[in-house]
Amino acid sequence: MFNTDNIFVLEYRLVDGDLTRPIYHFPFLSKVQIFTRRYCDYFILNGFVYENRGSYIEEDRYVIEVIESDLENTPFYTSNRPLGIEIRDVDTFEEIHFYGSGDESDLLSWLQSTYLTIDHQVYEQISNEVDQDRDTYVMYVKPYIE
Repeated sequence: MFNTDNIFVLEYRLVDGDLTRPIYHFPFLSKVQIFTRRYCDYFILNGFVYENRGSYIEEDRYVIEVIESDLENTPFYTSNRPLGIEIRDVDTFEEIHFYGSGDESDLLSWLQSTYLTIDHQVYEQISNEVDQDRDTYVMYVKPYIE
């Protein structure tokens, strides 16, 4: 095994049949930013939705392999919000809550939550994504019913 202390590069690679090619490259990210992105199920870039198929470490970088998703692509636009997580209903896509934080550790903690309570309603996480176009994370939830 090799030491990952000095690896701060992250690369997204598109798997298309037998071919794999880089589609996005970060020359420097903090470990928490890398781990937060590795935790996400989906990656949005230029309006296209990509599904995380797995991640691994090469000698000098972290790699997240993605495939084109069957989900509908999103309109390409930027957001003026601070970095954060949009909590959205998985069925309606309606925003339930926005948690803004520049602290990636806080964001990772939220994304790792199976259940959230917002306005006295418990929600169950279904999936999450990093939207590169809007510089935000999105968590899709449904109301939790025991």
